[in-house]
Amino acid sequence: MGWNTTAVFVENTDPTAALAGVGLTDLRVTEENVPFDTATSKMEAGFVFTAQSGAWTEIWDPELRAVGRLIGAEPTIETTHRVLAVVFSSVASTYGFAWFEAGQLVRRVVYADGEVVDQAGDPLPMEATMEFPSWGPDEDFVFEVVKTLTDCDVDYSTTYRRHELPER
Repeated sequence: MGWNTTAVFVENTDPTAALAGVGLTDLRVTEENVPFDTATSKMEAGFVFTAQSGAWTEIWDPELRAVGRLIGAEPTIETTHRVLAVVFSSVASTYGFAWFEAGQLVRRVVYADGEVVDQAGDPLPMEATMEFPSWGPDEDFVFEVVKTLTDCDVDYSTTYRRHELPER
């Protein structure tokens, strides 16, 4: 299965505050909960999906609305909580993450076709221990980053709340 989505993990806050902290406001919360595979890997235009995983709010963002603000050269963040933004794009062989502490970018690295194409900050200690397949970082790399930094793990039983995005 190829992953083509983005996600943000915000520590110690509820979904409403987490969404606002990463610049997603004016959302309409729907009454619909969706399963893991819909929230994390189905390209549903116009929606983001949230769930609580321990101390972390997960925001799955297939249209890169929040992650685009966080992983770019000039990240925009409105929260002092720890935040992890991740990118999965198996179609373009692009994978990466951005890690924030106290509202400040600590580390960003993006790989395309196995090569670093963008980075900022010093490598995190966990990066020195990560092994990549011969073709470079992939979905397993991103999920390992998520697990190591947030202790959130893939849980197919998790349900996610659907939030409708305003028209652009």
